[in-house]
Amino acid sequence: DKPNNLVLWNTNYVDEMVYPNPFQHYTRIDMNFKSTQTISLKIYDTQGKLVRTLINGNRIPQGNFTVLWDGNDESGRRLAAGIYHYSIQNEQGIRRPGKIVLMQ
Repeated sequence: DKPNNLVLWNTNYVDEMVYPNPFQHYTRIDMNFKSTQTISLKIYDTQGKLVRTLINGNRIPQGNFTVLWDGNDESGRRLAAGIYHYSIQNEQGIRRPGKIVLMQ
């Protein structure tokens, strides 16, 4: 079974923020949208290989949201400790990249 992604309502931050970072069990990617947008949120390894899609072209309403990532790949396998990159992309192709450090 593929693990489910969890999107939670949150109102205590500006733009996106990753916490905790570095992380061991899970990290939260907090995002703020000033208008309804279609977005994708993907995690890549340092070679640029896609390892996990957390949001894939979903319509997200205006507001603040949190996505939890457990450090697993698409198959639910634990990824190796290291640096990973995330990319939040909207329908206009605008990307907001960031870095996440996974510890064992």
